Amino acid sequence: ISFVVLIGPICEEILFRSLFLKFLSKQYGLWPGLIISAIIFSVYHWNPAQYFSTFFAGLIIGYVFIKTGSLTASITIHILYNSLIVLFIKYDINIFNIPIFQYKFSYYTVCIFCIPALIYLLKLLKPIHNKY
Repeated sequence: ISFVVLIGPICEEILFRSLFLKFLSKQYGLWPGLIISAIIFSVYHWNPAQYFSTFFAGLIIGYVFIKTGSLTASITIHILYNSLIVLFIKYDINIFNIPIFQYKFSYYTVCIFCIPALIYLLKLLKPIHNKY
């Protein structure tokens, strides 16, 4: 659990936001770089059931990184996102009450819960103008 909740997000944010997103944004532009890095982030997880949710999470976390210029902010959101997923799986939380594909629905549920929180968080953060 510590790898999924803490070590993984730190390593992945360094790799996908600090390295890939910066490089791809310089090469192809900000939005194409963000989308390409989110696709790579999604495929990296090697689970087709998670492709949509990890792509969406990659977009949101990448946008936070771009908006704030802070690796700490993207790491924090990634840790919170993974923590919610672990809690949903551990306690068998499935708000849709559909037994089949319940974990897949749990990932989408996390996305649904995270969207309003992230929008609120982004409104609180001061934008930083990045060079990339």
